[in-house]
Amino acid sequence: MKKRMLRRIVGLWLILIMVAMSPSLPLRFQGQRHAEILFTQSPIELNFISASETLEPIFEKYLNPVETRQESNVIVEYDVQTGMEEVYTINYDEIHSNITRLEPYEGNYPHYLQGQHIYSDSITEILHTSSELGPDELTQVFDTTVFPFSSVVKIYADYNETHTVAGSGAMIDSNHVLTAGHVVYDITHGGWRENVRVIPGKDGPLDTSWNEPYGRAYATIMRSTEGWTQDSSARHDWAVITLDRDIGNETGWLGVTTLPLDHNNYTDVVYTAGYPATTLSGYYMYTVNKSGGYLINEFQHQYNFYVEGGQSGSSAWTYQNSSPYVLSVVAYGPEGGGIGSGTRITTEKFDLLNLWLEQDASEEPQADLTVSGSNNILAALGYVNAVNILFTKFPIVTSVQNYGNIGVEQATLGYYLSEDANITPEDYLIGTTTVRDINVSESKIVNYTAKIPLSVPPGFYEIGWIVDPNNEIDEFFEDNNVYVNGLKLHVHSTIVDQILTDPLWLSLTITGVALILILPIVLVVIRKKKRRPKTK
Repeated sequence: MKKRMLRRIVGLWLILIMVAMSPSLPLRFQGQRHAEILFTQSPIELNFISASETLEPIFEKYLNPVETRQESNVIVEYDVQTGMEEVYTINYDEIHSNITRLEPYEGNYPHYLQGQHIYSDSITEILHTSSELGPDELTQVFDTTVFPFSSVVKIYADYNETHTVAGSGAMIDSNHVLTAGHVVYDITHGGWRENVRVIPGKDGPLDTSWNEPYGRAYATIMRSTEGWTQDSSARHDWAVITLDRDIGNETGWLGVTTLPLDHNNYTDVVYTAGYPATTLSGYYMYTVNKSGGYLINEFQHQYNFYVEGGQSGSSAWTYQNSSPYVLSVVAYGPEGGGIGSGTRITTEKFDLLNLWLEQDASEEPQADLTVSGSNNILAALGYVNAVNILFTKFPIVTSVQNYGNIGVEQATLGYYLSEDANITPEDYLIGTTTVRDINVSESKIVNYTAKIPLSVPPGFYEIGWIVDPNNEIDEFFEDNNVYVNGLKLHVHSTIVDQILTDPLWLSLTITGVALILILPIVLVVIRKKKRRPKTK
């Protein structure tokens, strides 16, 4: 009788265990099948504005048919951080000075070629010259850290939150870039462009420190005149960008000069360098030099060399006493590439530029951390997007970069799972690591092995990571610290995590353990009672 009762108790307990396990059994074995890999975001294609359009001298498209024949004295200034535009007038007579040129600076970047001054003769030797007008006339710059090429910048700018336009420019002091007006302002696409970033000496498609030897800087103020922003006049297609850091102290900068209309520097050899993107990729710097140009009028400089889309905003410079000085800003050319023209630095433009440079104080030193992605997760999981709580481990390899002008002793890198594509510190934290000693312009590879903690319920999740998730580091920009991997992980439950998190499982486990511990004692007691002799 007692044996029968004991068997019923044990049998009932086993049945309860099997019933409780039944919801989790499919989850345990589902991860062994080749499940469909789910991505919530397809790669976002960068829709570049046609490079041929940015150099197209068609008045109906970009320009006002009635050309402005005098300098505009109405200044248009856009504050990036506040999103406010200020319009004011100036008196050119009041700001005029006897200065006719701003001096160049070779920079202090610690490069093994630094200090080897590139004079005009040696530049002529290394630059390609050709009797045929076309892309072959351009020569790639293989060391973009050699002055003056170190001062040449690649510019990216966004508009309508969906498109990115690419152009070129040049550093003209520690924190200012000279470029074409249409690189940063286009009246046909909403006016001022957003998220304008400047990359000196860019050399390749990636955003690593090897391809971006000086890192990058961001626009804080952009200026032009109503000659461009209101009239869209090719004669006044120019702009100056104020940057968030003194990156020019490392890159160096070109000098700027204004010369008389009959000066022979306009017809002598003129040099330019930028990032052509019509027949070429736009990721690499190219240069060309040639004589034979001339002034179309007081405001426009006609070149005798080939230009194409992507070179908009490049500086065209001459050499005086072996030092480079900007004469004009490359802005236009025929569709598909050809002979180019640019906006001349007139006396008024020079005085205005000099005024802006004096007005802007440099920003306080700050870091600017960004984090890139990892493509090894899916391969490490055997190309199955299923992971089990507590048991599945997978590696994450990522890169943390410091685009600021001050080093960071240490920064926290947090890894998160989110139910949507918006990764925030409020999502499920699956781990953290500390990245130490991130110097200026340095990129650090970070290896981390992650697993899903008990705090994450079963389901589908985006995975991503955030550098400095608690905003402990003062940065130029706080909105570029997040990376969303794009892989959607299917998190499965297991018996172990159910035992530890589910009250029913926990109670059954305690009961089972108690039975296992008590059962032998009960059996011993029963046996002893059986052996005890009966009393008469």
